[in-house]
Amino acid sequence: MGDKYLTASTLVTACGRGREAHCTALHAERTGLAAWSEGGLDLLAGAVAGVDDVALAPGLEAYDCRNARLAELTLAR
Repeated sequence: MGDKYLTASTLVTACGRGREAHCTALHAERTGLAAWSEGGLDLLAGAVAGVDDVALAPGLEAYDCRNARLAELTLAR
């Protein structure tokens, strides 16, 4: 089995989209977490901006959920 090399990558998280956004966040020591309150609890949570606006391709309605939209957003990056 020959050597395998990773030649491209990306990521989408609460820190942003793409490697540049994440490098900027790391250098600024920014986590992407924000204060959030739910049911009387004060929490820190990360949310990916724009994930709720993603529409899956026709025919994939049965798979429509936040994780599928996040995967679509990542692949479209």
